[in-house]
Amino acid sequence: MKLLLDTHALIWFAQNDANLPTVTKQLIEDAHNERFVSMVTFWEMSIKMTLGKLQLAMSLQDFHDLTTANAIETMPILFSHVDYLPKLPLHHQDPFDRLIIAQATVEQCHIVSRDANFPLYTPHVIWNLP
Repeated sequence: MKLLLDTHALIWFAQNDANLPTVTKQLIEDAHNERFVSMVTFWEMSIKMTLGKLQLAMSLQDFHDLTTANAIETMPILFSHVDYLPKLPLHHQDPFDRLIIAQATVEQCHIVSRDANFPLYTPHVIWNLP
């Protein structure tokens, strides 16, 4: 299964946060799954840290190192991802989320997110599976 982690999923995974359901954490840890985090996630984290809207227990570099250590690949932003954006309905205006949704659609990934807006775009959202 191909998984693309939303920003909060990555943060909670990295910090071993109880908000991340156990079954979801196990999917992320499962080396049989292809796991990705978008470059837009690191961009979003950087912007929010700079604006004082996000405080983390580790540096952005530490987050990147953790993804590498866990064989979670960084998905680059490709033209095909950006080109898909106008095809998405405007359920909400968050540019980071919209790009993650476009990437997941183009790359045929399941999105790991608890964001209530994501299922409006795609049925391939994973959070707390039974």
